[in-house]
Amino acid sequence: MRPWQHVLEPLAGYLLLASRLWIDGAEFDGAWNFGPSEQGTVRVREVVDAIVAAWGEGSWESPADAAPQLHEARLLALEISKARTLLNWEPVYAIGETLVATGAWYADRHRGSDPMQLVTADIENYVAKARRAESVWTGSGAAHL
Repeated sequence: MRPWQHVLEPLAGYLLLASRLWIDGAEFDGAWNFGPSEQGTVRVREVVDAIVAAWGEGSWESPADAAPQLHEARLLALEISKARTLLNWEPVYAIGETLVATGAWYADRHRGSDPMQLVTADIENYVAKARRAESVWTGSGAAHL
């Protein structure tokens, strides 16, 4: 199981952190993680299946385990309680939304859509969802700062 998130999630977190560092300085210095919620930790197979579905075509097969594999942790996760507690930051997208948005972006780009328009639409959709959720960095949740 691996943590998966949309690229805008940590970006929003780091921009929020930068504003708090600017305002409050050393109080917010240190290491930070901006990751998905616990439900955003899923198997690679689930990610691939969702991306194929979002793409609208294609398939894949799991590779045969022909050679012995090096040890790898079965579960990877990011500890985001510091960001939740001190910044009141929360992920905006659930894992399903992340995978649909990502798969659709790549499919649309592959089919010739303008990347700047795709990026702009992604940001607009993400910010709109964040506002509906009253994320602290959107202004609607600014009272929680």
